[in-house]
Amino acid sequence: MKMFVKKPIPVAAVKVEKENREEIIELLKSGITGWQELDNGFMVHSWEGVEPVIYGSNYWIIRGIKGECYPCEGSVFEQSYEEIS
Repeated sequence: MKMFVKKPIPVAAVKVEKENREEIIELLKSGITGWQELDNGFMVHSWEGVEPVIYGSNYWIIRGIKGECYPCEGSVFEQSYEEIS
């Protein structure tokens, strides 16, 4: 079996916290996938389905290399990404 390492491709991401609301909306508007704002977070329409993402749930919303937006659980995000700017 061959082993692979993920290429270092920069992505935009925002942690889902109430104080980041405007930045989250800006990120989602810049993406190509659908979304709706909820009273307590966002409904994100990714290529893998629709998922509610609630403020304070330790999730991030990522805009990928093709413009798709999707949620990512905090511990997975922290293991996979580091801030570059």
